[in-house]
Amino acid sequence: MKKTLVAMAALAATGAFAQVSITGNIDIGVLSKNDQNVAKSSVAIAKNGISTSTLAFSGSEDLGGGLKAGFKLETTIAPEASSTLNSAAQTTPAADGQYFSGTPFNSEQFLSLSGGFGTVRVGEPNSAVFRTQGVSQPFGTALGSGYGGTNSRLGYAGSYGISSYMGLANGANSALRVIRNQKTAQYETPTMNGLSGMFEYSFANDNSTTITSNSPMFMGAMVNYSSGALNIGAAYNSYNVGSNGINGNPDGFTVKSIGLAAGQSISYQVLAANYKMGQNTFYAGLTNVRASNATEDSQSWNVAYKLALNANVDIMANMVSTSSALNATGTAMTLANGVTQATWNLNKKTIGLGADYRLSKRTNLYVRYENYDSNTDNASTGELISTAFGVRHQF
Repeated sequence: MKKTLVAMAALAATGAFAQVSITGNIDIGVLSKNDQNVAKSSVAIAKNGISTSTLAFSGSEDLGGGLKAGFKLETTIAPEASSTLNSAAQTTPAADGQYFSGTPFNSEQFLSLSGGFGTVRVGEPNSAVFRTQGVSQPFGTALGSGYGGTNSRLGYAGSYGISSYMGLANGANSALRVIRNQKTAQYETPTMNGLSGMFEYSFANDNSTTITSNSPMFMGAMVNYSSGALNIGAAYNSYNVGSNGINGNPDGFTVKSIGLAAGQSISYQVLAANYKMGQNTFYAGLTNVRASNATEDSQSWNVAYKLALNANVDIMANMVSTSSALNATGTAMTLANGVTQATWNLNKKTIGLGADYRLSKRTNLYVRYENYDSNTDNASTGELISTAFGVRHQF
């Protein structure tokens, strides 16, 4: 035992141990919803009023010569209610869903190598579009952002929304997801004179028609510029299904229900900026989503504002407007809230308001209000109002 302790002390003295951290975020509060589409309302304890509750393991090791190895394994958590279910559709080995398919880490996860050349990540890192959208508004991906949940500004068709997931067990409810993508290699440049870039790629296998050998290609790019008070970001992501694209769950990917057939593709573009003037920060953003099969062609814009009232209080507002370029055809479309509409003028709007009060560097109280209208051309349908009061603690 003494020899073991001496050996461990020697290793520690030489820095041979990797530096490992456990971090997390717990966000929980009271959420009130009033849904005009179903004429119902609800009040409940809920998570993620302003941010996603997560638990993450990360670490790095200095390899010498300016080279570092690192990793991150993150999972989302539900602090308001525990569950043993991994997937409601999972039937192997049992129908009760108490089974993990792949990994319990369902958020960002990767192994990295970094140095003077930049950083290479391999696994499931956050995508270009996901990272850039935060430059356009101060609400993250939660209430008021116009980015997450059912009110995604990234399109109308349900299978293209940001809240969809690629790679769910057995292909149930699977769709394209531009938060992050499985089996991705990502390279990020070092920052030079405020400018940095990133490229990511996930291989497509289109050499066979068998269900075990085909997967869609995922790729993306991002450019950021930051200089003093000004921040600008531009991002691109796309999915491309090869000529042998098929439905099913091939090699860990899910092509089923993504809304794209063989030889079809969809792309997402985001342009975002913010500028800080004293206590004031002004934001703006543009998005474009287009599918090659003419089932999605939408654009959005937003303007946002944040006031740092004092050292402890932030007040913020955001407005997002999304329109479909397909509306002139009168094509029936399934909105993110599941409502199918045949109309000549599809427009949706999100208005978000919020305030944060910092109790400490890691804990704050918050209030959020969101008015999401999936059909602004009809006063009797489409409106969903959400209000949240809660606490967020980071560790």
